[in-house]
Amino acid sequence: MNTVGEVNRNWARTVAMAASPDGLRRSAFMGAARREPSGVCIATLDVLITVETQKLAALQTHKRGLMQQLFPSGSEKLEGGSEK
Repeated sequence: MNTVGEVNRNWARTVAMAASPDGLRRSAFMGAARREPSGVCIATLDVLITVETQKLAALQTHKRGLMQQLFPSGSEKLEGGSEK
């Protein structure tokens, strides 16, 4: 795990490389090894977002069912026989 200082140094190095005249050429050769972990991270985040979206939809459906049980529609009757 990188510390905050290491991340800041890496970021500063990347910005300096991109700003240099031949930075784009060097980053094209050096960047492939760095892009792969980033791609894995982004793919993992994509999967996590998808799973959380599915969980949210399931919870919303469950909530809707509970609300319908708590507040039935006007055509349904309470156990005592009185209408709502």
